Order: sequence, then C-alpha cells, then structure tokens
Amino acid sequence: TVVAPVCVFAAAAGRASARRLPSGPPPNAEPRRMADVDRATLESKPNRAAPALAVWWTQYWAPPSRELLSAGHDGELVVAKGRIGLGIAVMFLPVISILQDPRRERWIALVVTLVATFLAVLSYAAARRQLWHHSLSFVTSLGDVTMVSLAHAVYIAEGMPAIAANSRTNFFLYALAIGATALRFDLRVGIASGTVAVVQFAGIALWANA
Repeated sequence: TVVAPVCVFAAAAGRASARRLPSGPPPNAEPRRMADVDRATLESKPNRAAPALAVWWTQYWAPPSRELLSAGHDGELVVAKGRIGLGIAVMFLPVISILQDPRRERWIALVVTLVATFLAVLSYAAARRQLWHHSLSFVTSLGDVTMVSLAHAVYIAEGMPAIAANSRTNFFLYALAIGATALRFDLRVGIASGTVAVVQFAGIALWANA
C-alpha cells in the first residue's frame, strides 16, 4: 500500500519534468481575432467534459518521452543487476536450511530461486546487448511479480497453503518488485505490475482458503 503510490508518483514526476514546456505564445505568433478565440473556446468545451476514463488514459497511459525511455534503459540494467545479486544472496538461505533439515518446502524455495536467477541473467543479457525495447520493462516487471506468485502457487500445490498465504519473505518480494518499476520511468509499468500483483495474490489467497 505504500510502495505502489510512491513508484507511481516518482514516474509521474519524472514525466512532468521531462515534458515541461515554456509558458506563453511563441515569439512569432500572429495575434488572434476575437472570433477565432470564441470559436476555439467553443471547440474546447467538449474536451473539458471528456469522460474520466479518457482523461486517465491520456494522462497516465501515454508513452514516456525519449529522455525517459533512455533513462528507463539504464534503470532496467540496474534492476537486472540487482535481481541477479538478490537471487544469488537468497539462494544461500534454502541451501543452508536444507543442510540443517532437508524439508520439502525448502527444496521448493531453492528451485524457484534458481529459476528466478536464471531468468534474471537472461534479462540482463538482453538489455546489455542492445536488445532492449520499452516492452522489455513490461515483460521483466510482470515476470518479477509472477515469479513470486508462482512460488506461492507451488506451495499450495504441494499441500502447504499456510506457507503460501503467510510467507513474509515472499510477500516482501511483491513490494520490492513493484518498487523497482520506478526505475523504468514508465508509469504504465508501475500500474500494470501493481494490478497484476493484486489480482494474482487475491487468487492465491482464495485458492489457499479453499
């Protein structure tokens, strides 16, 4: 509830600063007649009464500028490096736990961590070798929250719904994945990832209770 508004505000602020235009008419603009002003005012009234959905679509779902796209590429590299480092660091936890007590849920955690780290390496290679496209931010962000949801789903499928619904570690990864969308400098990525995370975890909670 805290991270999602923060990343949305950060992306919106970056977009506003990149698209800020100087106020006032252009230096060589011709004076407008009163009839033209009245006609322009009448034509602009329907736009003011546009539906709220259309206003939301144009303000919050518009593609970012070129400057923000370039910054989003750099941010994607930072997120990819952090994803790899986090995967390697988290990998030691189930390994140590398995050496002490090889329970089934710990093996599941190790497999999920290995898969997530492998996908992180692939995404970093794609961004590093000039294969990056703004759609890659959508794919990696949605993939991050989906991997967390997949870990919950595996616990439920293995007969451990309590761990899936109450795992503090996995739930923290949701907030981390959504917060990382701010480094993409694309408001659409934050909205899409947050919405998908809410829908997926709601389905997992219903499945665990069933």
